[in-house]
Amino acid sequence: MNSHRFFHCFGASLLLFFSSFSHVFAESVSDRMGERLPAIDVLKMEGLFGENNEGFLAARGSLSDDQQDLLEAENTDRRALYGLIAGKTQTLTEEVGKQRAARIAQQAKAGLWIQNSAGEWVRKG
Repeated sequence: MNSHRFFHCFGASLLLFFSSFSHVFAESVSDRMGERLPAIDVLKMEGLFGENNEGFLAARGSLSDDQQDLLEAENTDRRALYGLIAGKTQTLTEEVGKQRAARIAQQAKAGLWIQNSAGEWVRKG
């Protein structure tokens, strides 16, 4: 009886810990993404970055090492965030990315490069 109560409490504690951890993790990822956003926006306006149809940044030209690092860091955090959302909504990470891509395309400023659902790159009008 005592061991059953212990494991029940232990399981509840783990659930609470991971729930708190995922919240802190999401905030950390969101903070990093927010810090990168101004630089990403500039590179999007310059046409060097585009938004693909899977919810990730894609190179649209030749990138410097720093620009490539920025792209990879952003995509790593997006992948992690999509995975977290997928886990909470019981869907696939890929589906979260595609839904995010659709929202990004809808909200994108004129002149930015967007990959449509057919895989074609178009400049937002």
